[in-house]
Parts: sequence; structure tokens; C-alpha cells
Amino acid sequence: MARSSLKNSSRRGSSKPNRVPRTFFRICDAEDFLGGRFRPQIVVQRFLKMAACEADSANHGRGAIEKIQSKDYDVVLMDIQMPVMDGFEAITELRRLGYQLP
Repeated sequence: MARSSLKNSSRRGSSKPNRVPRTFFRICDAEDFLGGRFRPQIVVQRFLKMAACEADSANHGRGAIEKIQSKDYDVVLMDIQMPVMDGFEAITELRRLGYQLP
């Protein structure tokens, strides 16, 4: 009986603050989705959330450039073949604009 009352009293006396999960990296994921059953952006988003990362996605290179200019990212994941602007063109444009991060 003494042990159970000790456990209950320790629970009542301790109050843990509500913690917001820490985000380790801010990531921009740029890849196209042209239909079908496999949706790579959803898979990538879920995986990165499980790893405590904040991830945004863009459907093409131009969209990625707009996101990168409006928000600071630690890492950019860029698909090579995308509509509107492919990954090579987008990275070239970002470097021209002075973006230096990976």
C-alpha cells in the first residue's frame, strides 16, 4: 500500500510543461506529381515529419524558387525532370540569385 501511495503522490506533485516538438531542419522538396497511385511528395512529407523536420513542397522548379525566396530553408531537395522549370534550371537560377546552401 505504501508503494502505490508513493507513486500516486509523485504523479500529482510533478507537472511537466507542454513541449512543442523541436524542428531539426527546414526542407523544401521540389518534385512533380503527374498522377498515378504513387505520390512521392506525400511519402517524403510523412517521412520528414517523422524525423521532426518541417517540409514544404513545390511541384516544379519555378515554385521551388518562389518558396526559397520567401522562407529560409536548411536543405533543398530538387527533382531533375519537372514541368515549367526543371531542377537544373532552378538550381542555376538560385545560384545566380546568390543562394549558397545545399
